[in-house]
This record gives sequence, structure tokens and C-alpha cells, in this order.
Amino acid sequence: MIQSKEIGGYAEARFTVEALSRGYAVCKPFIDSRKYDFIIEKHGRFVRVQVKATSKISSEAKDGSFYIRIGYGSDKNQSYTKKDIDIVACYIAPLKIFYLIPIEFLGQAKRITLHPLDESSKFNPFRENWTF
Repeated sequence: MIQSKEIGGYAEARFTVEALSRGYAVCKPFIDSRKYDFIIEKHGRFVRVQVKATSKISSEAKDGSFYIRIGYGSDKNQSYTKKDIDIVACYIAPLKIFYLIPIEFLGQAKRITLHPLDESSKFNPFRENWTF
């Protein structure tokens, strides 16, 4: 299993492979001064992506759910906006799945709960949905 300190880099590598395999061009900024990790492009459409990840099932959950922090800043208490990014790519490492969630769907959330075993979960439409 991947160590928690390495999960971010692993998730970004997985995102790159998945996006390339689906025909997207993948661009990574040279200097890490933007709020997005990648810009991907397909058919002339550019999308700014922030990758977030988790490797542990929620200790509070009894239903196999995962919490992912999507805030940023030193205290992770700031929310991304449409001015910053277009998509948050949430990676659940143990299951090797992505949720590609448009930022406008998240509002001011700093943390979300993903329920991979629940087909009726509000985030389920974004599970492995690489069409944006």
C-alpha cells in the first residue's frame, strides 16, 4: 500500500495516465504557483484540474465511504472557485477510481464524502466520468 505522504504524487501520476489513455493532452505547470495541478485538452477544450486523493476508508463511516479534503491553504480552509479550477479529480487509491467533479457542483465545500458502494450517492454521476 502507498504511504499517505506519497498519495498525492501517486494520484497525479495515475491521473496523467488515465487522461492520456482517454485521448487528452496533459499539461503540467513548470512552477507550482497555480491552484490547478494540470490543464487537459481535447478537441480544443481546455480544463483546469486539481487532483485530490485519499488512501484510507473513513474511520467514522460504516458504509465504506471515503472523506477527501478539497480545501487549500495552510489550514485547508479555503474553497476553490470557478476562477481557480474547473474540475476536482478525487482519487480513491485503494479502489483505483476517480471522481471528476465540476467545481460549481461543490460550492464552498472544503471536504466531501464519497460513497463508492452507494449507487444513489450524489457524486456517483461523476465516478470515472471523463467527459467534460
